[in-house]
Amino acid sequence: MTTHGGAAGCRFPRGQSLLETVMMLPLFLTLVFALLQIGYIGFAVAIVHYAASSVGRLAVENNTPQVAAFQPHFSSLMMAGLKPLPLSSTQDPAEDPLTPTVTINACASIPAYPFVGDFLKPILGGALASGSSCADNDPHAMGPVSLTGSGPYQFLIHGQTTVRMNYQPGG
Repeated sequence: MTTHGGAAGCRFPRGQSLLETVMMLPLFLTLVFALLQIGYIGFAVAIVHYAASSVGRLAVENNTPQVAAFQPHFSSLMMAGLKPLPLSSTQDPAEDPLTPTVTINACASIPAYPFVGDFLKPILGGALASGSSCADNDPHAMGPVSLTGSGPYQFLIHGQTTVRMNYQPGG
């Protein structure tokens, strides 16, 4: 056997470091790509929440709880692979009709990196959100994020904001 640098008396067989590198490379690459996916999801959550609050601000400025008209504005804020889904709003009927509170739901989807969905599916127990709906009560959501599809997988990002409409006398 030959010795390679290091502490005196420490002997490594030829090729051991190459074998260790080859064995650890998949784990290292998995960690790197997982960190990239987490960063991408964090970026998407921030963008979707900002877009929801921007649509809420427009709804208050125009004094309309119907947010479907602001879909082009919402779509223009999506970047870096985010695909916007239809906006929705809910108004509590028990609220004061002069200054109602409106909750705006904004959703977008981003593609999951290869193998991420296959890796998360067993962890989630096979419980993936069906379709491309962004319901508040999705039991499979991980905070504002849920995984959907059967391949290629998509992450659904849910953003929400609540606004109070302005008082409009006579309206």
